Amino acid sequence: QWDLLKQAKTKNEHIEIIVLGGFLNLNEHCSEIVNKHKSFDNCFDQEYRSYFPADERMSSDLGKELEYLYISRIELLCENRKLENCLTHAGNEPVSYDKHHLSLGYAQMIGDLIGQTYASELTEIGLSLK
Repeated sequence: QWDLLKQAKTKNEHIEIIVLGGFLNLNEHCSEIVNKHKSFDNCFDQEYRSYFPADERMSSDLGKELEYLYISRIELLCENRKLENCLTHAGNEPVSYDKHHLSLGYAQMIGDLIGQTYASELTEIGLSLK
């Protein structure tokens, strides 16, 4: 993946790269967990969680030679980078209906948070926030 980005940057040095950090993967569908426990919060329980990269960028050497904007979804959605502090739903929608794809409402909430939090960085690289 990083090799492809390096090749693209070599062909066009004006390409801006934005990397969205990982978030949460489950070993059971979130919708099934909600049906069992009647709560969005249980989708984050240890027994259902298969991936939560709290220190993803810090623990990786990948991409260090590339200049890119890194957006940590953990920092955006989990106060103090702690799982128990993560936003578990957007309105009446859970984080996900399956094991790892964000629900539409949750994805839109993340997009809004990214737009607010990274407004200056996104504008600086030429993205419009309209």
